[in-house]
Amino acid sequence: PRLTPCDTIADGIAIKAPSERTFEYIQALADDVVTVSDERIAEAILLLLTRMKVLVEPSGAAGLAALLAHPGLGVGQTACILCGGNIDLKLLSDLIERGMIRTSRYFHFFTSCPDRPGGLAALLDTIAKAGGNVMEVTHNRISAEIPYGRTGVEMLIEVRGEEHIARLEERLQAGGYPVRRLD
Repeated sequence: PRLTPCDTIADGIAIKAPSERTFEYIQALADDVVTVSDERIAEAILLLLTRMKVLVEPSGAAGLAALLAHPGLGVGQTACILCGGNIDLKLLSDLIERGMIRTSRYFHFFTSCPDRPGGLAALLDTIAKAGGNVMEVTHNRISAEIPYGRTGVEMLIEVRGEEHIARLEERLQAGGYPVRRLD
């Protein structure tokens, strides 16, 4: 039995201990038991959504997450059960947004621009000319880490991939906008 609480998105399988009958089945039929991270479960959910157009709940994606995390498990005849569609819409939205960042479809970064009229507009113009689509902007004029005369800007930009990010980053640096990538 697990004595401490388990914080996971796969709450349907976050049990203290398997039942006696389930444990007997595991002992008799299972070759191995593995654990997977929430990141791998999220990756499995997004893979199923993207490629199969199938929505499964986090607990129902754990089997695929295990195969993704431990490729040696899928040797020979392998079945992966996918089940459930009980997923909170806010969690699903978070999974998709984070997945967009991990797969280089979004570029999330922090920069600064001159703190004067037109300073932010010039930054946005540089991004537009590089083909970036602005999704979110947080303009922070009082950040302690930004030099006087400049203002901090956190941005989420829709991009076409890692090469596009590299070109955008290059253009921003050349325009005097320091770039710190955020996860």
